[in-house]
Amino acid sequence: MPASSHQSVEKASLQNALFGMGNPLLDISAVVDKDFLDKYGLKPNDQILAEDKHKEMFDEIAKKSKVEYHAGGSTQNSVKIAQVGSPPQVELAEK
Repeated sequence: MPASSHQSVEKASLQNALFGMGNPLLDISAVVDKDFLDKYGLKPNDQILAEDKHKEMFDEIAKKSKVEYHAGGSTQNSVKIAQVGSPPQVELAEK
């Protein structure tokens, strides 16, 4: 492949490049009783940023409840949405 063709393929692929940088989060969802909420100072249907005082909560919640884990964070969610509406990636030719 001539150098000019290879450069145009690389340039085209960079036009479709997407890069996100942020703090990954792990959402944990579970159905728990009022005693569990009170023990850790939580409110029903609420969200928190975990602190040191919540460390033992993770083991307990996994033992007591059916836990659902969801990867998230605003950057990751934004990139996922952007990928859905993005044009297909351009294949790079081998050098």
